[in-house]
Amino acid sequence: DRGSYSGNQDTSFTLSLPGVDVWAVLDGHGREHGQLVAQTAADTIRAALEAAAPRLVADPEGVLTNAFHAAHAAVIRAIHAASPDAFAVGDVLLRAADEEDVASGLPEFEALDGGTTATVCCLLHERDELVVASCGDSSALLVSGAGSGAATPAHAVASAEHTPTSPAEYARIMATPDGKHLRFIYDSPVMYEDGHEALHIWEAMATANAAPKLSQKSIARAPGEGVCAKNTRGELQTLVLTPEGFPLLGSARAFPVAEQALAMTRSLGDLLHHRFGVTATPE
Repeated sequence: DRGSYSGNQDTSFTLSLPGVDVWAVLDGHGREHGQLVAQTAADTIRAALEAAAPRLVADPEGVLTNAFHAAHAAVIRAIHAASPDAFAVGDVLLRAADEEDVASGLPEFEALDGGTTATVCCLLHERDELVVASCGDSSALLVSGAGSGAATPAHAVASAEHTPTSPAEYARIMATPDGKHLRFIYDSPVMYEDGHEALHIWEAMATANAAPKLSQKSIARAPGEGVCAKNTRGELQTLVLTPEGFPLLGSARAFPVAEQALAMTRSLGDLLHHRFGVTATPE
């Protein structure tokens, strides 16, 4: 899906290794670097799996996790190389914001955009086992009955979706050092209007160990505020927002950074969000 972008930011690859067949899909996002990120991540994961082919059957989880982490590191390097005006504060790449925006009261700096989902499926022939590693919301489906004439073949989701409405992902991010600064909200077209109350996905947690609860108030308000379904399952469009003006600490000063929005809780790239608990570690 190209969305509002002028180019297709998705990519994929297949790979046949001794005893293993691999299929991978990556869905890039970010107006400036989405395509670069998706292709860099795909090339890096492919190369990592080829290099570790002898270990892939014995330790698929370890090999795949290392491949995803290598891809995330390669993405940081690729974005930096493509952006001569950028500088690093930790693993976040920043640049000066537009002068007119700063004059209007917005933060002085913006983080470079660009990220991708990644879903990699490995069929281990000797073990007759399918191993799926994923970051983001590109689902892997197991389908049966295709070609049988059935209008809708039977299918099952074979990967976790790392979305803002996942209780496990919300709890995981809240447990990270700065995860509490992220806002989990429904994506409403009026969310930035003056005086508008954000549609928070989760109720405030009474205690640190309390189970997350979806806000029924926000769910009830969502249709009236233009929140659309994002898929045929009727799931609503959601976002995680970084805090506006959050001061990233460099060696000599703090850099206040403009907020960014993301529709998932795990990804490759999306460097500012990773500062607040989004991760490149796959499930």
